[in-house]
Amino acid sequence: MGTGAATTGLTKTVNLGTGGASGSTTVVNIGSATSGANGTTVVNTPTVTFANAVTQVGMPQANLTAQLLGLGGATADSYNRLSVNTPAVLLNNAGAGSRPPSTRRRPGTMPPSPSRPASPPGR
Repeated sequence: MGTGAATTGLTKTVNLGTGGASGSTTVVNIGSATSGANGTTVVNTPTVTFANAVTQVGMPQANLTAQLLGLGGATADSYNRLSVNTPAVLLNNAGAGSRPPSTRRRPGTMPPSPSRPASPPGR
């Protein structure tokens, strides 16, 4: 496996499990599977890209922390830290009674902004 820094302007590529035949399964394990073993895997790139063939990312009993999250082609920003672009969304807070605010507007109406309050009901 390669070590050392890539020279400025050059790219270093490390391929793992790229030679599998059609229909085969490639598994890449990182870190110990021994109970009680600890570790951290750090990805130091601003973007992590999954191939189009990836349809599921499993994280059983994992906590995911994201400062900004955009789903369905939506872009999150410092004001809308969770942004979802989809015809329907299900948010479930089992038993604790979550009431997240939502913006629902008729076609042709303007959304509220810090400088313009929401239109009163019935307008």
